[in-house]
Amino acid sequence: METLDTPAKVTISEASRLVRKTRQTLYTHNKNGKLSFTEMEDGSPAVSITELIRVYGKLKMRAPNETGKDSVKKTENRQSLTGKKSQLDSGLHAELDRLSEQLDREKAERLRERHQFENTVQDLQKQRDDWAEQAKAITRQLEHLKPVETAPKRWWQFRIKG
Repeated sequence: METLDTPAKVTISEASRLVRKTRQTLYTHNKNGKLSFTEMEDGSPAVSITELIRVYGKLKMRAPNETGKDSVKKTENRQSLTGKKSQLDSGLHAELDRLSEQLDREKAERLRERHQFENTVQDLQKQRDDWAEQAKAITRQLEHLKPVETAPKRWWQFRIKG
């Protein structure tokens, strides 16, 4: 028969279930020096059961009847939740696909509008250039015309005849 030289060790998760504290609380107590951790064979952190009893007192072990019906109920609940989760996931994927298609349509519409605006801008720039060219041509024609010089009227030409 094998004798136990070292007390039994449990993982941090199992220890948190036994003492009904969160894992974070156990890590905080370890950091503050209230609780000491050891290592499992694989190098992961562990706590000895005697250390848990020393710090937290009586451990909250599962009663033997909790493994029967309760575990079946938990399994059924877990399967039910898994089914609901997969339904939710498929619903979310459908919504995501619908929104992606809508986004693609919106992008295509914005691209079409952008090309239309660019074409309108190009047309307006061409019209502006045409009007500027016409204005220059008319200005050149007017520069070639010299005003007819009229002799200034003398003061006696305005005399009243009578």
